[in-house]
Amino acid sequence: MNKLSREKSPYLRQHAENPVDWHPWNPASLKKASELNKPLFLSIGYATCHWCHVMAHESFEDPAAAELLNRICLPIKIDREELPHIDDYYMTAYQMLNGGGGWPLSIFAMPDGRPFVGATYVPLEDRGGRMGFKTLLGEIDRLWKEERPRIEKVAAELEGHLRRLNPDSIAPSAASLNHEFRSKELYPTALDAAEKQLIEDYDSEFGGFGTAPKFPSPHGLVFLLRRYRASGETQLLEMVETSLARMRAGGVYDQIGFGIHRYATDREWKLPHFEKMLYDQAGFLTICTELYQLTGKKRYRRWSGEILEYLQREMVSPDGAFYAAQDADSEGEEGIYYLWSLKELESLLDREELDSFIENFDLAREGNFTPEAGQPSRGLNILHSRPGNPPPAEDLRMRLLERRARRTPPLTDTKILSDWNGMMIAALAKAGRVFDDEAFIAAAEMAADTLLEKLGSTSGAEVRLYHRICEGEVQAQELLDDYAYLIRGLLELYQASFDPKRLSQSLGLARRAVSLFRHPAGGFSMAPYDPESIGGENRLLVDGAYPSGNSVMLENLQILYQLSGDARWEEILWNAIGALDELIRRQPRALLQALSTLQARNRGLREIVVCGEADNSATGALLAELRRIYLPESFLLFKPDGDDRLNKLLPFTAGMSSAAGKPRIYICRDRSCGLPREDTDAVLEELKAESLKI
Repeated sequence: MNKLSREKSPYLRQHAENPVDWHPWNPASLKKASELNKPLFLSIGYATCHWCHVMAHESFEDPAAAELLNRICLPIKIDREELPHIDDYYMTAYQMLNGGGGWPLSIFAMPDGRPFVGATYVPLEDRGGRMGFKTLLGEIDRLWKEERPRIEKVAAELEGHLRRLNPDSIAPSAASLNHEFRSKELYPTALDAAEKQLIEDYDSEFGGFGTAPKFPSPHGLVFLLRRYRASGETQLLEMVETSLARMRAGGVYDQIGFGIHRYATDREWKLPHFEKMLYDQAGFLTICTELYQLTGKKRYRRWSGEILEYLQREMVSPDGAFYAAQDADSEGEEGIYYLWSLKELESLLDREELDSFIENFDLAREGNFTPEAGQPSRGLNILHSRPGNPPPAEDLRMRLLERRARRTPPLTDTKILSDWNGMMIAALAKAGRVFDDEAFIAAAEMAADTLLEKLGSTSGAEVRLYHRICEGEVQAQELLDDYAYLIRGLLELYQASFDPKRLSQSLGLARRAVSLFRHPAGGFSMAPYDPESIGGENRLLVDGAYPSGNSVMLENLQILYQLSGDARWEEILWNAIGALDELIRRQPRALLQALSTLQARNRGLREIVVCGEADNSATGALLAELRRIYLPESFLLFKPDGDDRLNKLLPFTAGMSSAAGKPRIYICRDRSCGLPREDTDAVLEELKAESLKI
């Protein structure tokens, strides 16, 4: 057992029995490399990464390769999900050296951490013109002994390029942007350009964007819904509906156990890369909820319920927070847990059921599943259908689910990550309020309470939030995404539960986030700002598999300023916009989450305040109706009679009240509220007409 046996991360623990002398990432490891005068070998991945497993089995379990690696380098294993700012720093370095990217990420660096050579997956031996791991190690050994000045030069130049990505002064000032955009639309050209790029890249036959591989990209679909909301162009809604329907019918969606896999390796969404990530479930749930708001189609509510069922069966911890991911591999093979032979199905289904199942899911005796590497299917089938085909009968699905549960399951990565849980809290809370379903809200409440209890701490008035808990151990690292996503989750949760403590918690976290992560150039660094540490000044501005913390903070700041009217939030908001300004103009498609926020601002932000008795049926019915309407630029508040907690948090509500028990609605824009309205039915009709409900 090497040093990783003492770590909690499932990814690090997967390598605890390697003959490689792995070290965790910490100052002591870098100090040891310096004392030994050895380069670092940084292997960065995550527990559910298929090609990480392949490289581990080929190279890190090979005694000869391990002996070479231990002699030449000081090997360090990094879980990218635990240290995303470190991963981002080295992935950016790799992209500068080679272009592209992916995991496992293999970096050779100076003892102080400065990178000089990068690779991703490397086979053990030379293969197909590709240098093998043992050959690569030999070349690193030669360079280190014979050409150290050359390595030093590369490391210094690369570090210089990385530092220049985060200069101390680049963004337009808050004052200049505020002046430029006063009384004007924000970035209309960029909004139009992003929409045009998505339309041009859209696959009209199979949905989604591009050819292959295809990712769910829910924040792109949300952006299209915001644009549809603004323009009424039905093409945009059709793009979203077609994409979601194709995903739901494809092999990329688990037809028996539910939940969406990470991406499809083909254009038709048939062949998935099988890991399931918590953030993808949150994104799929969000887009289902918003489509239900816009269309009222029952299938979106049903699909949302499927995600909740999957989470509660597979991904929820005993105390109510959510695990990070499930692996692609089981029994040493990717996807085997999800595949079926006709022989196995024949033992479970009668002839009529089997014939219908074969037709509905396009099954074949010889198998329809071709592994990504091109090996034969071995008579195995992935379940995929066509949009509109009926789902299997519930008793049939449960029979298959029960049989599948007897197989060796994929690893569940039981890390609880604050940022991914924040995403899920927001998605569940939104679903709960839209569907008026307490099961979703209760799941969100429990996860939020667990995070704040186990990963948060309070010292006086100061609130802290840590990144990860695993097997009871808290990783005392504060990261921007954790704060950004949990703030967003709490703001959504308030609109589902109307508990003022959620607003108070979000404000406390936002103040801490600003104090920790605010970058001199505008926006926020990924980790507490420290230009002297590796990754300590990194600003991740563009969206990836999910929106960046900077994009999410933009929406949070907009809501907090909208609610409070506090000029400090406005200044920080404009600074955040300034950090994104150049990228919005130059690469709008890389910032779709931020553009969704700006689209809402262009339509006109507002607060809808309902005052009434908490247990009054008319008040409850009014709130339920308001929650269902698609109004993304609005924030819904409820002030119960006799409860002054909201007054203290949001002073503009102090003079608002019901009319002798009859509910009233106040609509406020730009910190100015209209007269109270008791004709609540008329207000609802006005808002429904405005929401473009189809």
